[in-house]
Amino acid sequence: MIYYYYSIFILILSFTQITNIKKNIKLLVYILMGIIVIIIAGLRYDTGTDYWNYFEQYQMVKEYGFAIWYEPLYVSMILMAQSFNLEFYSFLFLFYSLTIFLLLYILPKLTPLWLLSFSIYALAFMPNNGMGTIRFGLAIVITLYAVKYAIEKKLLKFLFIVIVATLIHKAMIFFIIVYYIIHLKFTNVQYMFIYIFAILLGMTSIIENIFLATYDFTTNFLPFLGGYNVKMGSYIIGHQEGSIALSSVIKKSFLLFYFLYYRKQILTVYPHYNSYLNIVVFGYSIYFVMINTFATFAIRLSSMFSFYEMILLPLPLLVLHKRINILLLYLFIFILSLMKFAITIMSWQDYFFPYQNLLEFLI
Repeated sequence: MIYYYYSIFILILSFTQITNIKKNIKLLVYILMGIIVIIIAGLRYDTGTDYWNYFEQYQMVKEYGFAIWYEPLYVSMILMAQSFNLEFYSFLFLFYSLTIFLLLYILPKLTPLWLLSFSIYALAFMPNNGMGTIRFGLAIVITLYAVKYAIEKKLLKFLFIVIVATLIHKAMIFFIIVYYIIHLKFTNVQYMFIYIFAILLGMTSIIENIFLATYDFTTNFLPFLGGYNVKMGSYIIGHQEGSIALSSVIKKSFLLFYFLYYRKQILTVYPHYNSYLNIVVFGYSIYFVMINTFATFAIRLSSMFSFYEMILLPLPLLVLHKRINILLLYLFIFILSLMKFAITIMSWQDYFFPYQNLLEFLI
């Protein structure tokens, strides 16, 4: 029931984005929405897919410190919390509060529809990145700052931010490629060609052979990449073979068509649209290229790029003028986000139900 009320609150609050309410009121709504998200995800207890995994990590760092192979900045954050004798639940609350603070701060600098973008995060991405892989969730939010510098062509600042994100979750090292792809120019036909080519390539064994050859090389000749090699080895040893599900093709194809349909109009009022579109299309391509061979790795890697859907989805509102069209598109975005929210929590019912919150123990 808590998820139902949570969704209704997000719907009501996000609606202010398409009203003529003053900006300072929208800002208060924006902050209130952030507080609600923190209460739901940051104060949870025994709820979420990786809750006990992170609890164990917290205890292991307490015992082994930097001797453990987790990323050094993440370990430092845990050690700092433990120096104040904080229990795991306090660390979880502060860790996720930092994630939301960073997200709330950067979104208005990236998109004029920041409130609606955050509501998309609150529904479509929070269950995974806020109640699941919180370390990945913080790292991916940090990449938003890197994208800002990539758009401004400030390479050193971009690299610095990516390194910071990588020190929290090593998968973010792959985000370096964004600095290159973000400035590429494509037509709608070329976007479609790249997308279709990725699907077809994923049906072959080419990527699997490249992946295995890369792993052999780094293991034999770059042993100092210990953590990376261990992680890649885990994907290979117990790698989960997937398949290109028709539902994934339909969903991503629909979204791509939606992004391309409004592209030329949006570019007249929002010049950075192509930059975010490049990131998302790259994420879709990664997903289809690797899903048949290394499903877990494909989902993890592609999700750091498809995360930028939350910026793209509301932008067509900038070029719509009729109130009925704006309302319909808003409802479409909300329903789409709500569907992803529901699919996530229903796919992991044992982890999300029953929902428990620390506030319950204080009442």
